[in-house]
Amino acid sequence: MLKVVKMLSNSRLEINGQSTPINVDLNEAISVTWKAAKQTSYRLEVFDEKEQCIFDFEEVSRRQSQSIVLPRHFARKKYSVKLSVYNSNQKIVQETMNFYTQNHDLNLANWITRLDNPIEKEHVYFDDKPTIILKKQVVVKETIESAFIDICGLGYYTLRINGQRVSDAYLNSDVTSYDQRVYYDTYQIESFLTEGTNEFTVELANGWYNPAPILILGKYNIRKQLSIGKPTMICDIQLTTTNQSIHILSDAEWESSCGQFLQNNLFVGEVFTDNVQPADNVRKQTVCIPGPTGKLVPSFIPKIVRKEKILPVSFDRLADGWIIDFGQIISGQIAFDLAAETIGCIELSYAEVTDDKGNPAYGTTISGKYGVKTSDREPESPVIQTDKVMKEKLTPLHFSNQYTYHSFRYVFVKGTSEFTKLPLENVIAYRLFSDVELLVDFDSSSEDLNQLWQAGINTRQNNMHAYFEDCTRERFGYGGDIVALLSSHIATSDIKEFAKKVFLDFVDAQIADGGIPQTAPFIGIMTNGTSNKAGSLGWQLVLPTLAKALSTTYQEADFVKQYQAQLEKHLQYLLCFDFSMIRSCCLGDWGSVDGKEEGWVISSPDQSFCSGCMYVILLNEYLELMDEGICSTSHLDGVKEKIAIAKSELLKEFNRETGNFSSGKISSDIFAIQAGLISGEDRDKRIRHLIKKIRENGTIFSFGIFGMSWAYELFSEIGENRLIYDWLLRQEGPSYQDMLKNGNLALAEYFSVPGQQKTQPGSLNHAMFSSYSSWFVSSLLGLRIENKQLIIDPAVDLPIDWVSGSLKTPMGKVTINWKKENQQQTKIVVEIPNELAYIEKVSQKHRSSKLHLKEKDEYKIITFEIKN
Repeated sequence: MLKVVKMLSNSRLEINGQSTPINVDLNEAISVTWKAAKQTSYRLEVFDEKEQCIFDFEEVSRRQSQSIVLPRHFARKKYSVKLSVYNSNQKIVQETMNFYTQNHDLNLANWITRLDNPIEKEHVYFDDKPTIILKKQVVVKETIESAFIDICGLGYYTLRINGQRVSDAYLNSDVTSYDQRVYYDTYQIESFLTEGTNEFTVELANGWYNPAPILILGKYNIRKQLSIGKPTMICDIQLTTTNQSIHILSDAEWESSCGQFLQNNLFVGEVFTDNVQPADNVRKQTVCIPGPTGKLVPSFIPKIVRKEKILPVSFDRLADGWIIDFGQIISGQIAFDLAAETIGCIELSYAEVTDDKGNPAYGTTISGKYGVKTSDREPESPVIQTDKVMKEKLTPLHFSNQYTYHSFRYVFVKGTSEFTKLPLENVIAYRLFSDVELLVDFDSSSEDLNQLWQAGINTRQNNMHAYFEDCTRERFGYGGDIVALLSSHIATSDIKEFAKKVFLDFVDAQIADGGIPQTAPFIGIMTNGTSNKAGSLGWQLVLPTLAKALSTTYQEADFVKQYQAQLEKHLQYLLCFDFSMIRSCCLGDWGSVDGKEEGWVISSPDQSFCSGCMYVILLNEYLELMDEGICSTSHLDGVKEKIAIAKSELLKEFNRETGNFSSGKISSDIFAIQAGLISGEDRDKRIRHLIKKIRENGTIFSFGIFGMSWAYELFSEIGENRLIYDWLLRQEGPSYQDMLKNGNLALAEYFSVPGQQKTQPGSLNHAMFSSYSSWFVSSLLGLRIENKQLIIDPAVDLPIDWVSGSLKTPMGKVTINWKKENQQQTKIVVEIPNELAYIEKVSQKHRSSKLHLKEKDEYKIITFEIKN
């Protein structure tokens, strides 16, 4: 007889990567995954709403995933999955979960909005235009068995039912190319409903769908490039009672009114009033409009949420106001209370830094300039992130940002009234980012390393708002930044679904001739692009790089193959260029301190050579996709021919007798190595030559964003961890430690070089140089997954007393602690899930290693005692 035991604590059943799936698409195979220790076989069953078994599969296997194909249908239906896992002792572990299929009736609903003026002249954009409030009364007379709402509000929306906020998501819906794809959300809402009349309220704000006519970077008016329109909403409310199924679709019968936010803009801020004018409370007309043309698809990425409360560390009085210091740079929102007796307009402006007199300095947070003249804004005046709260009532007021976010450490507060003290009470800042799960904990005996680790995590999270941003000043999804940071994102966070969404962003943004734009969505930047809106080569590298990561790291080859045509179209486009032309179509190793700045024009070191190498790197990425079976080999000969020509031309023109490439900057060395221009002994010599140059230059990694990322991987592979360690701990600028000495706990866009003053100040909340984080995991913690095996290989020979941390894997959490007990011995203790195979490499590098192994029910504890 089989013995039933409790479900193991590290077992989790998921459908399509979700633990509570309520929008499963039956047009595609359903992926069921789980984690279970000591599995020898399993049985998977699926039951319909009548509890009839419609799928039953049993297999002797340690595999912990199963694809299911169910009959397609139009309506949302409930199914249940039962998983039975057996071990070698014939014990059985069971788990069940429910899921609901996708509802297709949303396509029958109307896009609706409040009847206002259509898209107006840009110079009136900042006139008061209150947020749109849409309401619907729904009467419930019977017992509800299930209730759902499918909804999308553009640009951003907030849904409330009976006054209660339905979701903790902010800045929702997911930004994308709305003329290609529009994401909607599904909520299960029985708990929000009561018998009788229920009120559904949706507030609509501008978001990315109705952006301001700001000239970002002084020249890019994103309204001219994005798919835009009036804020609008579509929804389908589905109620299943004991006797019937009801669909309530959005239509012109919904009520319209005005919200309390008189202005809202993602880059600027919000204007809020506690006194909505009587005319605004009168019922407005609701109208149906075409809405965006993109296909409605379910949202599947983690939502943007408030993840951390941060309290101010100081309040200081200035001549004309107060300045609040939060002690670190935050991407997020602010909240505070105003007492009943506080009356007037309070203005808050946001800065990352102050000047030498303690006043806010806005240079690093200015997104761009106002491009048109308005009543109070001159054309080409800088955009300062600002909120205004207008209080007229003698009642307490709580204010909280809703439809914008700011990059700030300092908040400058001033008012129209004479306040004898700071009028704000209970001030809190919320860090705000997409709720992607962090997989790694890290701690060490070095506070400098700990601070650097946290700064890398903070800065990447600060720039994740439904896509990977470069910084909170521009807020664009640059392909090059994504490539440079992808390994660190993968090493530290569970970005599988997020990476799929970003991959689709670039697929949707693909130019008609096959090129990939500099950013997705495309916002106008084409610097050193190949042609016709396509971006520079290093930024086009994002498409095959994401495809390879999804296929190999996340085993999502079937997902990627759906877009084989787009990948091959991009490859064919690249093959159309002669090398003499395309070698100039890149920005090279962007961000290097070896770059040159002439006015507002920045050039990277040895840009022509590095750009030529990038073409080779890009084509090599497609060769790897062919090896993976993602792309066909129809263009294999053409790719190899183009690579051979490019390598020949680069070596002929740039290989110097001095042993350097081009002018000899270290970016050139690592680009040549990455492109495979040299091999065998010549490659080894170049690497040694590169290391020598770095050491002779004070251990400065003067690479740009690409070279920096590749350097951490290259040097750790060949055992040069001390070189990386010395760079990361270097105190004098240019260095990370110099960058972090201000206590901001965030990384800057550029390294400061003593004696050099940049024309452009750059953002102080910019993620592009945080690529070292993967090295923290693979070398300091010494943990990485390769071919579903755990590699244990900490760099215990570094001058660190101890390192401690953990890594979440699909089989459970791995913890590691290593400590130098004395000058002769280091002790390493690793706790590993029993089902996770491992290889330890640390003993291979040291004179001797004594190993102790202790088995537990679900984990094994391995102890190494190593002679230093």
